Amino acid sequence: MSRVAAYVRASVDFTGERWSVGTQKEVIARRAEERGWKIVDVYEDSGVSASKARGPKTDWARMLRDADAGHIDMVVAVDVDRLLRSTKDLNTLIDHGLKIVTLDGEIDLSTADGEFRATMLASIARFETRRKSERQLRSNARRRAEGLPASAWTPFGWTKDGKVVPDQAEAVRRAFDAFLGEPSLSIRRIREDLNAAGHHTARGSEFSTDAVRYLLGNPLYAGFIKKYSTGELHPVTDGRFPPIVAEQTWRAAVAKLEDNVRRAARQGNQPKYLLSSVGLCGKCGATLVSGTNSQGVGTYKCGDHFHLSRQRAPVDAMVTEAVLTRISAGDVHDLVVPKEDVGVDRE
Repeated sequence: MSRVAAYVRASVDFTGERWSVGTQKEVIARRAEERGWKIVDVYEDSGVSASKARGPKTDWARMLRDADAGHIDMVVAVDVDRLLRSTKDLNTLIDHGLKIVTLDGEIDLSTADGEFRATMLASIARFETRRKSERQLRSNARRRAEGLPASAWTPFGWTKDGKVVPDQAEAVRRAFDAFLGEPSLSIRRIREDLNAAGHHTARGSEFSTDAVRYLLGNPLYAGFIKKYSTGELHPVTDGRFPPIVAEQTWRAAVAKLEDNVRRAARQGNQPKYLLSSVGLCGKCGATLVSGTNSQGVGTYKCGDHFHLSRQRAPVDAMVTEAVLTRISAGDVHDLVVPKEDVGVDRE
């Protein structure tokens, strides 16, 4: 029985959602039942842009790790566009020894014909992604020239046609004042206050710490549109999206955000948990990394493969007890004191 990874990703075309995530899961499940395949897991990357790389925290990366561990041997998607964005993605699947099956036709990467067909489809997907990106860049440039924000999302604080929403604008000003005040409130506290007041981001979700950082660094609140590739600022000129805070206030917030990043860099990237970057996988020797399981419980996992996953709290307690027991032993002094220091009178 083939062990299948169901890969799903939502995307929007000109007519709206062509394949919702729920629909993708349903049709893949039906195909698996018809073919007698066993779906090992569903891998969903709906929050990952088609034009950006899929990093180590995505379900794409988790799927590849499961393939390396021998848990799956086939990937099923509704169409190639959901799975492959470039020939690099295709080569990655080939390198991991995976077979691809799509609902519009099976692609067998073990044959020359199947690999050629997959390469052509991946190239087309790459072409569509590049063309969409170029259209977006042209649209952004046009909107900047017209003095309008480039984003399709209406920023928090304004209506879609650029009029100020009074209660949201006041929340924005309070966020800037809290961040720059004495004493200054943390970004985490500002996030909590925004959510407690019932505010939501432009996407309709609760504020996260990243969303608050974006708000504080967004030049539109001071009446500017930023071209991020060059850092250029263009003033809003058509009367819509009037500034909510003074330019000086926004620049002070940006300077403080940048200073926070520099201070964090100086502190270094120290492990947060006891065995992070210290413990080793007993099967392959890879470094353990921290994470969470499906119930949100902290875990240690093999950093390279799917060899182990252990709850973090009992492991930390066991290791701590073992270390304390060992350093309490009578021979520890002889083990830790350098040989040249043994017998030296330091009084």
